Amino acid sequence: MYYIFRCDCGRVLYAKKGVASRKCTCGKTLKVKSRRILQKVDTIEDATYAVQQMQEKIYGESVFSTAAEMKDNKFLNQIDRKMKKLMDIDIVDIVPFTKGIIVARKDTLPSGTTKISFFTYDVKLERPTASTRGAYLLNKFGDNFEKIAEQLSDFLYCNAAVLPNKHVAVTYASGEMGLFNDKGELYWTGDLLYKDCPVSGVAPEGKYIWCVVPDNNSIIRYSPSTEKIVLRIGGDTSTAFLNPVAISVYDNVLYICNYESCKIRTVNLKDYTVQDYKTFDEPVYRYIQTNDREIVELESGVYML
Repeated sequence: MYYIFRCDCGRVLYAKKGVASRKCTCGKTLKVKSRRILQKVDTIEDATYAVQQMQEKIYGESVFSTAAEMKDNKFLNQIDRKMKKLMDIDIVDIVPFTKGIIVARKDTLPSGTTKISFFTYDVKLERPTASTRGAYLLNKFGDNFEKIAEQLSDFLYCNAAVLPNKHVAVTYASGEMGLFNDKGELYWTGDLLYKDCPVSGVAPEGKYIWCVVPDNNSIIRYSPSTEKIVLRIGGDTSTAFLNPVAISVYDNVLYICNYESCKIRTVNLKDYTVQDYKTFDEPVYRYIQTNDREIVELESGVYML
């Protein structure tokens, strides 16, 4: 469950049920239980969409900070210099490909109905072009994409990774997981939980996969062959991760996006040291490396670093 509410500055925000406080980009920290709840939704995707729709309805294209305030805000100036905003509305999913990213976007038609459209963004040429459902699925699920997609209840709102043995792991925020063999056949499905908390996200490491446990503030390494969790980092009294919502792996380093702390933290898989990598002033939901570029999805949109 996610709660939608507003800050005193006017911004529309959301927080997961059980989160005590939320920091607004204006700098104010809000106690969730003291705010008037405008809406309740079930998923993080619905929460993001509700915030976007409500903010556009109330403010349109207006901004919340004056020019003087922006000049004095060192973080905003840093974003202007070092981050390029690529898009900011109705993003459903992002997957990397050789030249950049493929984006699944929700479009509202004049009739009021919605449809999903796909486009690529070339990070070197810095321009978008129309793409296809097939290209999106191929880069998300691998060669057997059509067969795998047909077996999923929802191929958009899930995480997937092609493993070294060409098997494919798929996870949902609910903790549901599916494992497919190199022919695209489903050979295992079930709910993956850690201490009764749903596990999601997927980042392959050899014969293992790493996942996040948002409600336990931890990440786990899971063995598909033994169907067991073999290692946990964080959780209990640890503050290594605060509501981790996404995980990815590049060059033997895990990158974990933390909703509550607005940080990307890394774990070196050689010695399991945990370090800060990037800090933002709003929640971070996704981190991608592609074609020598870094892409992040923040609450306000998708940026290239």
